Amino acid sequence: MISVSNDRGPQAVNDTKQLVTVLVEGQLLGLPISKVHDVFALQNLTIVPRSPSAVAGLVNLRGRVVTMLSLRVMLGFDEIAVQDGAMAVGVEWRDEALGLVVDQVGEVLEVDGTLRENTPANLDPRWAAVCAGIHKLPSGLIVEIDLNALLERPLSAAA
Repeated sequence: MISVSNDRGPQAVNDTKQLVTVLVEGQLLGLPISKVHDVFALQNLTIVPRSPSAVAGLVNLRGRVVTMLSLRVMLGFDEIAVQDGAMAVGVEWRDEALGLVVDQVGEVLEVDGTLRENTPANLDPRWAAVCAGIHKLPSGLIVEIDLNALLERPLSAAA
């Protein structure tokens, strides 16, 4: 489909994308809505002894055991104790139910994919490895997370 601009001739219609926004250590992150299955508050987290620091524990979510991963730790921030009521985003990856524990869940944003900027060269390497791009918003920047890249990394190398 083509739309006509008044002074620049024809251009492609915007390629919009929906992102579920989350906050981790004050940074706004976007997860592709197509990969997100649930948003929920944690209840009855079971700690797994001797697990990597990125594994926050296990929960029973509607009769299914879900491994909870700390997005905070996976991005290189200090580990904090996860309390009941902490927010999580549920994703399905390689036929396994996973949850990403975050500081806060925001809203679903629709962003123009054609305006996404490449990963900045000076971004921390731990972030650059999982960044699908940066979107400028009126309120600041949102880092779009590539969930496949994030979840393919060994958990012991994440921190």
